[in-house]
Amino acid sequence: MPISSESVLLTDRELIALIDLLADDDSSIRERVTAQLIEAGPRALLMLGTTDYVGTHAERVQVALCKVQQAQVLTRLKSFGQEAPNTSVEDGALLLAELMHPNLDRAGTYETIETLAEAAPRSIGGKNRTAGLKTLATYMYEECGFDGNHSDYDNPANSLLNQVLVRRVGLPISLAVVYLAVCARLHVPLEGVGLPFHFVLRLPGAGSQAYLDPFNQARLLNENDCRDLVRAHGYEITHNQFRAVSSLEITARIARNLLLSYQKRGDTEDENLMRLAHKKIQPGTELVG
Repeated sequence: MPISSESVLLTDRELIALIDLLADDDSSIRERVTAQLIEAGPRALLMLGTTDYVGTHAERVQVALCKVQQAQVLTRLKSFGQEAPNTSVEDGALLLAELMHPNLDRAGTYETIETLAEAAPRSIGGKNRTAGLKTLATYMYEECGFDGNHSDYDNPANSLLNQVLVRRVGLPISLAVVYLAVCARLHVPLEGVGLPFHFVLRLPGAGSQAYLDPFNQARLLNENDCRDLVRAHGYEITHNQFRAVSSLEITARIARNLLLSYQKRGDTEDENLMRLAHKKIQPGTELVG
């Protein structure tokens, strides 16, 4: 069948014919076919997922399937960017993880968060917020084992929510997402604070040590401790940088972290994919480097 450059509603027979063309050894033809399958969206996903090809053709079908799945996730990331004020903090982080692992178990990931929240001491949400924050730190670090991955900091898995929940290690911001998701289910008003070079959590009303560092054994901090963390990088923090950040800002920062991880690994394809994801989340922003 001819390969159209226009987006049209394809019949099942036409979709099958396109999938057959993935056997072609001409990479430019396969790229054009994949572009049309992406345009076809969910119907193409269904057809690609029910084929019985073997050998190289089957491998190429799987590559195309992944590309179509990723395109669907990018569309959802764009919607997330538009709806972020009304979304949960873990939603954006999970979309980024799904972009890199299209077949991840979304329901299972949310179930893991629910289980963490259900097992958490109820006193975390008590009237005494100072005690509540200490209990949260003990629960998440000592009982659940969440901590920073100091030995393999640049591993992309440290920024992928599904991996963080399984491995119990990650970057400051991805660990913070787990804390925030658990506390949201406990109706605890925990906040994320995006410091330069670091990310911490804050519980308003928890006294002088209202900050928590999820990357360093859930250590409790005061504001001066936070300033010292940033000074260690030769930077002075401003008052405005202590503000609570939104789920959209958190998701965008995770995307930037992932981009840098792939960049350091020389993984140009995934670096460019994450650059595109960031653009979907925050249109009009351009990442350089």
